[in-house]
Amino acid sequence: MSTLPQISIPNDASRLPVTLPRLAEKKALGEPLVMVTAYDYPSALAVDARMSTSSSSATPAR
Repeated sequence: MSTLPQISIPNDASRLPVTLPRLAEKKALGEPLVMVTAYDYPSALAVDARMSTSSSSATPAR
């Protein structure tokens, strides 16, 4: 018998999964899109820790 996974919704809405319509909206608004790829678990933990402590209002360098 299978069970559904427990999904927790973070308090910060910016951490929710990004959908294709949301990506299209960001592109239309000219908002920069940033992606980080972690190829192993320790790197993923480091990226996740850094992303959760960074300011969501930070402006990327141009």
